[in-house]
Amino acid sequence: MKMKALRLLFIMSLTSLISACASASGQVFSNGPQLTHGQTGIYVYRGDNKFENRGSNFNIYVDNQKIGLLRNAGYLYAAVTPGSHTLKVARVPINDNGTTLSMSINPGQVIYYRVETNWDSTLWLSGAYIPSGHVVFKQVSPDIALEQLQSLRYSN
Repeated sequence: MKMKALRLLFIMSLTSLISACASASGQVFSNGPQLTHGQTGIYVYRGDNKFENRGSNFNIYVDNQKIGLLRNAGYLYAAVTPGSHTLKVARVPINDNGTTLSMSINPGQVIYYRVETNWDSTLWLSGAYIPSGHVVFKQVSPDIALEQLQSLRYSN
């Protein structure tokens, strides 16, 4: 019983240490982009969930070009031309194939996506159940996204 308690304390301590290094530290979000005629943009963000993927970061790609490393409580922005684009998320440090989304953006449009985890199953590992899932993009309405972005920092 004492070993289980020590193991749990160790895992919790390690998780806290990792999560302290995984948060975005850039500029706090303010008001959104000032688009000029014909420009469009994509925001990708993740909330400040204290437990979900807390120790993970995500590489974000637009049209196979990395736009940044998305950290917890952070956001990224990419200015793009109107038309068809792909958006990809890949978990770091796990080298997975990631999730890719195709989209079409109209001139002057800004699209907002929140990165979330869809939990698929639970794995049994070393005497504990570990949730297992894949990362997805969830499109969010501008009103909700702008409210959620207010407390987030640029993920640089």
